[in-house]
Amino acid sequence: MRAFTPSLALIGAVVLPIACGGTPPPPPRTAPPVAPTATTPVIATAPPIADMTPAAEPQDTFAIVRWRSPSRTFTAIREMFGQAVPVDDLVHEVLSANAALLAQEAPVDAVFTLDPKGVLDSPPWVGLSIGVRSLDEAKQAFDKKRPVVEVRPGIYKVDAGSHSGMSCLLGPSVGAAPARIVCSDREEQATALLPYMTRSLPTVAMPDTDLHGELRMAPIQARYGKQLPIYLAGLSSFASHYVGTGDRKLDAAISDAMNGVSTDAVSLVNDLDGLVINANLAPASKSADADVTLKLKGRSSWFAQRLFEKAGEAGPAPAIFWRAPADADMAVYGRGMDPKGYAGFRQSGGDLLVGLLSTVDFPAGERKAVRNLWDQLFVSAPVMVSSQGHVDAPPAAGGDKIEEIRAMVISTMGWQLYGFEESSKRASDWLNDLAALYNRPAVKDWIVKKTGVDRKLLPSAKVTPFGKGLDRGTKALEIAVTIPPEFAAMGRPGAKGAAPAKPAAPISYWIVVMPDGPRTWVAASADKAALEKHLAMVKSGSPDSGTIASKAGLDIFKNGRTVSGGYLSLASLASSASGGLGALFEGRRRSSRSTERLKAALAKIPNRGETPIILEATAQSGGVSEYAVKLHMTKGTTDDIAAFVNAVSVAHRRPAP
Repeated sequence: MRAFTPSLALIGAVVLPIACGGTPPPPPRTAPPVAPTATTPVIATAPPIADMTPAAEPQDTFAIVRWRSPSRTFTAIREMFGQAVPVDDLVHEVLSANAALLAQEAPVDAVFTLDPKGVLDSPPWVGLSIGVRSLDEAKQAFDKKRPVVEVRPGIYKVDAGSHSGMSCLLGPSVGAAPARIVCSDREEQATALLPYMTRSLPTVAMPDTDLHGELRMAPIQARYGKQLPIYLAGLSSFASHYVGTGDRKLDAAISDAMNGVSTDAVSLVNDLDGLVINANLAPASKSADADVTLKLKGRSSWFAQRLFEKAGEAGPAPAIFWRAPADADMAVYGRGMDPKGYAGFRQSGGDLLVGLLSTVDFPAGERKAVRNLWDQLFVSAPVMVSSQGHVDAPPAAGGDKIEEIRAMVISTMGWQLYGFEESSKRASDWLNDLAALYNRPAVKDWIVKKTGVDRKLLPSAKVTPFGKGLDRGTKALEIAVTIPPEFAAMGRPGAKGAAPAKPAAPISYWIVVMPDGPRTWVAASADKAALEKHLAMVKSGSPDSGTIASKAGLDIFKNGRTVSGGYLSLASLASSASGGLGALFEGRRRSSRSTERLKAALAKIPNRGETPIILEATAQSGGVSEYAVKLHMTKGTTDDIAAFVNAVSVAHRRPAP
């Protein structure tokens, strides 16, 4: 399968034309003509001379992926994004064949089966089926490269080109294409898969989406179910031994964690029934959709239990979701969890953390405080909203190195804001405890010893009142880093340069806790003004115009029945394109032409990347429970992508000689 796998990925992406196989069937007989459907027009006719009676699906088929119509997809890409897919060039390069041979209106199919011989360590069999417009034309085209061999009546072995490394058979087919190429790793596999992929699968109905895939767990469970616990137990034991430290407590914690993970993995495999994936482009509305549905027949695993824990509370988004800032690049909500469900994770994680601290000689008296900070994270898991956005920091004036670093930190890290439907006591206490732990002399001594950093250069951490116009109980943990004067002047230690006349202000990062009646808001950023602004926007009593309640495109969360959801956007591209901190620490800017072109392209995006990309999760219980995650991209986002791709392609286009 090594030769087949890379080619399958490339062929699937480009619609590779020619490659298939088959096995000698019974004596040929003429099959009645197949009536075309409205959605699968017959492109050409080829008198079938091979057996065309329906064939059963191969036993132990565990996955099928179907691409409805390459031509439909390529047309949608051209209409939505203004980009033509160079199919002819790509097909010729990979298969040394003409793309005109392909029936691009017909589906491209891939079938995955377990080795029918039942060998446990044998790789799966993978078959790829591509329609061609004419059996005779395909034979003639392949015969020019290497003589085509008829391996049985109407079935031909063809050379798909040395690039593919696959064995391919060509034969007549039912459905939208009069003939198909079926390829696999070996001729034996292509021969076994060809009957189903040419005589039955092309007539199987599929959703009206560009791409459809399904994974079935039953064959995998039947083949490997008894061996999986043994295999995972052995793997867990090996991993525990491999990462063993010699510390009895830590090694015991590692072993317990590994055993817990392997046990739950077995339970999850037994719970799973399958997975379904769909994706579609809609050029008429310039929208795109994708969904992934996980099917479960049981809930014995920790993962399955967590997925459906809040299924009974599905409905419109919680009120706190609508308080997220209107300019958030991303906002998602959750309905909370029962902390009892995380008791095992809390215990194992805490044991691992304490054990690890002991191996690095972290002060024994302070390990309990670290464990307490960890445990407090799992005391409750309330309904919450998580949001984030970018900050456009102004460029530093006069080439001030420290101000350049400050601006880069601000623009790179942006701001994060979390809202919780619980009082602020837990978050406020946690912030105080974290600062107190860091400021213990023993902890700072340990940091100095381990890092070799001068104590005077260690970041400071203190909790102080924060913000103007916010609740009086609002406080912030300020972590401040002072840049040495010699570094500020030279760009990097050891270079020549004059130190500034006075030390620069430290670069700070704030973690803020703001009480808001029964709610709590936790925010973080290196830009104090951005924190004050966004906390003022979300607090109770502030106008809805400053929140996503006023944002267009989110109606699904007002009327739908979701267990969680939210939106993403393209806006983060602008901040990520500004570069990184590494260039500053090397004493120079890496303002390459490509970076400048990227910035120019981003500036031309019509909607500034702010259109929401909707994410929604739904849960449905039953004999087979389903947990689905759906993504919906609207015209505003696709227009931005089209403008961005076009601007980048123009910027990188080489001038004519």
